[in-house]
Amino acid sequence: MISKKRREKGITLIVLVITIIILMILAGVTLRLTGSTNGVLNGAKNTTDKYDSLKTYEEDSIQKLEDKMGNP
Repeated sequence: MISKKRREKGITLIVLVITIIILMILAGVTLRLTGSTNGVLNGAKNTTDKYDSLKTYEEDSIQKLEDKMGNP
């Protein structure tokens, strides 16, 4: 007698294909967010540039104050 309830073990090919498609979509979104004009990498570069600029300004300001005070 054949059992009406058949047990399937493992994953089917359809589930595997769907999983791969979802992973490809997520990878595409991630690459687009990191590489776009307003992406993470460009934001980090802009922040580094601003930091360097402000650091130079602060060092110049400190040097001017030391010169006015008569650095001992």
